[in-house]
Amino acid sequence: MKQKSDETTVKGTRTAYSGHTPFNAIDLMIRNTVKGLVNTAEVVKVVGVDAGGPGAAAGYVDVLPLVCQTDAYNETLQPTTLYRLPYSRLQGGVAALVIDPEAGDTGLAVFAKRDSSGVGQGGDQEPTQPGSFRSFDQGDGFYIGGFLNKAPEIYLELNQDKKAVLHAPQKVTIETKECVINAETATVNASNQATVASPETIIDSPQTRCKGNLWVEGSLGGAGGGPAIFKSGIINQSGGITNSGGINNQGGNIVSNSVTVETHTHSGVQTGGGDTASPNAGT
Repeated sequence: MKQKSDETTVKGTRTAYSGHTPFNAIDLMIRNTVKGLVNTAEVVKVVGVDAGGPGAAAGYVDVLPLVCQTDAYNETLQPTTLYRLPYSRLQGGVAALVIDPEAGDTGLAVFAKRDSSGVGQGGDQEPTQPGSFRSFDQGDGFYIGGFLNKAPEIYLELNQDKKAVLHAPQKVTIETKECVINAETATVNASNQATVASPETIIDSPQTRCKGNLWVEGSLGGAGGGPAIFKSGIINQSGGITNSGGINNQGGNIVSNSVTVETHTHSGVQTGGGDTASPNAGT
């Protein structure tokens, strides 16, 4: 036992057998030396982030250990910030899941066995000479995140029932040259939906239904205001079709209220060389 100046009893690192034999005394010194010099892993909090963003390689973080050390008098020693620890991403080759850490995140700092300051970023790595003889030093730390953090607000959820959920409250952007969706059923629920395509949009379906109004601003057809071509017919069950630019039908008949436009006749008209008048609405 040792006494502090304020006569408070504290417990040191020695045990009843530490000085019992020369071996025990040497063993105590070795254990204390190893504990003071060898760093394995620390629970840390991120206090600073140097991230390049989605189009850049993984960056660095500054972290603060969350478990304090104590001296022989059981007094707390305040930790110091560890600077520029490379942080990890889930990545293989050029494919990566980019989730950069933020200040306040909790993670784990692990420390390399050798001085790793000579290991560079990006490209093919080659074995390099250690920069010093230090070993398990806090200067050779790496940050692994994702422990003891708050509930996420944007996430990709993969369930054991073989279902996936991408939850993004604000926006989802897909940037690609070609996008293919193979599904037995595809449903889009949206208050507003816009499709912007150039030079064309192709709907290849045996039957296409539009429930409600089909509103077309501009031309419905080819480039330069060409005609609209429907290869599988149009079925409208409510609302009617209103067109101010004319309808050009090049095949088949146009039937309205059981009356065929191409072959219908007018009753009450005497045959001769004259023409009938223009039809009246409702006739």
